[in-house]
Order: sequence, then C-alpha cells, then structure tokens
Amino acid sequence: MGDFFAILWIVSSAAFSITLIIWVFNRFKKRASKVTGKVPLILLVISIVSLVLTGIFAQSNDSSAKSDNSSTSSSSAASSSSASTKKSTESGTTWTADGYDSIAVGDLTANGQGGTNYNDIVAKYGDPSNKSDSSVNGQTTTVATWNNVKDGYSSVAITFLGTDPSTMVVTSKSIYHLSVLSTAKSWTMDDFNAVTAGQTTFDSLVKTHGVPASSTVTYILGFEQTTAIWNNGNNGADSGVTITFDNSDGTATDNKTQTNLK
Repeated sequence: MGDFFAILWIVSSAAFSITLIIWVFNRFKKRASKVTGKVPLILLVISIVSLVLTGIFAQSNDSSAKSDNSSTSSSSAASSSSASTKKSTESGTTWTADGYDSIAVGDLTANGQGGTNYNDIVAKYGDPSNKSDSSVNGQTTTVATWNNVKDGYSSVAITFLGTDPSTMVVTSKSIYHLSVLSTAKSWTMDDFNAVTAGQTTFDSLVKTHGVPASSTVTYILGFEQTTAIWNNGNNGADSGVTITFDNSDGTATDNKTQTNLK
C-alpha cells in the first residue's frame, strides 16, 4: 500500500507542475483553456495527502522491522526498550480530537505562515513516535507521527515545512481513526452520488456513515480543505469513498472519488 501512495505522489506532483505551468502560460497569454486554477490546486492536495500516507506506511513498515529485530535480542534489552518507549509516550499530554483541532495549519504557498510551531507541539505532546524528511517540488518537509492518542483514534501525523525544529511550522495534519478496521458496510453508490458540492456537509456524512478512517487538513493558496477517507464501503475491504471539503463552510467540493462501491 505504501508503494501505491508513493507512486501516486510522484505522478500527482509531476502533473501539478505541468498543469501549473500550462495555467500560468495561458493566463499570461490570455488564452482560454480547460485547465483552470482549480486543477493544479486539486493535484497539489492529492500530492500532499499521498506524501503523508506514504510516510505513515513507511514508518509502519520501519516499526515492524525494528520489532522483528528486537525479538532476537536478550530479555534485558527488550525490557530496557519497553521502559524507554513508555517514558517517551508519557512525557507529554495524550492527543485528543479537540487537541488535534487546535493545531493551526499554515499556508504551504506562504511558507507555512500561521502554522503551529513544531517545538510548541512537542512541549505539549512529547517527542513524536516517528519522524521522516521528504522533498516535494523543491520544498523540504518533515512528517512526524504521534501514537499517544485517545478518543478512538490511533495516530496523528503532521507535516511541517523545513527540518529545523525551531522554525518548522505545520502545513498539513492528519488523524487516523480506529474505524479503519470497521467492517460496517455503510457507503453505497447511491450515497456517493447523493453527495453534492456546496450542499452536503462533513458533519452530516459523519452522522450517517461514522467518523472517517482518516482526514487530512491542508491550507493552500488561502484555501483550507479537509480530505476525508471512509473505508466502510458496501463491497468489502477494498471499497470506500474519498471526499474533499471546503473548511470555510464545511461543505463538500466537487473533488470526490469512490472505489468499488455498488
């Protein structure tokens, strides 16, 4: 799954760059074009979400590998590792849904202006469980994941612009719910088709279909959006829905996709 999102990130990043150039060129030449400013914006959102998910799966695989290696060590070393992990987890406040909501996301296209600082988050929630650096379109970002989460959530992943903890600010954030394991087959194709841009709200869908397995908040070109993923489609584990919402009013945008619904 991690490889899929990595490939999606590469493709969407390349498509973003190409469509942005086309859009800027057509605007400069004052030519009519089907490539509007919304196209590169949507591609950039997809690219960022793919990057975050790639980091999560990569960190998960890395943790599994470390777990396998540690199983061959002595029992005393295992006890020491366990004590160290417990100390790190208990060094900060446990994440809650309200705590996650309070984290401000800065505008990626304005150097993360307005985003919460990395050190401020660590001071409250402790050091992240995992952290990795990546580069997108010439910008270096750091993805940090915390697993000390409650309220039915499994983890929080935050993307920061830069690598220096003193200046790193939030440019996107994601929260993962335990409903990722849900077997409830809630979403149908009729439900998906009924989602209307500018009318259907995020809150109404949560009431009907439950909390999404993951939601990612991004802030680009002055627009804050949330991309939510529900995995509880009516066609088994490989079916689900992805919808992007406008955070200014909480309604769905026209950016929605479904997988294997019936």
